Amino acid sequence: MMKTPLEKDFPKPIEDLTIQQTETTIEPSPSLTTHRHRHGTPPDCMIFSVLVTVFCCPMIGVGAIFASLKVRELLAAGDLSGAWRASDLAKFLITGGALVGIAIIVVILFLGFFKITCV
Repeated sequence: MMKTPLEKDFPKPIEDLTIQQTETTIEPSPSLTTHRHRHGTPPDCMIFSVLVTVFCCPMIGVGAIFASLKVRELLAAGDLSGAWRASDLAKFLITGGALVGIAIIVVILFLGFFKITCV
């Protein structure tokens, strides 16, 4: 008996279909829970915080000073992990304040140069 073209194209149905279920466990990343590869006490970056406050961006610099003071406070309390987090925050604020200050200086210089050349 000859099959029609439609009957030839269909594959045979799968009768024995089993689904294997595997168990997956997700563990938190070590970098989120502990500060590995960090030895000693974290830097408080107070000098850079003051410099950013005076020369670049006072608003962000004050936040960096408070974060630097928090590093010292947490180290005195013995909370090394919290001190590292506060140190990271101080570094972040120092970098942000410096970049904002540099951007403001560049804009002021650009506008001053533009004003001189247009007059």
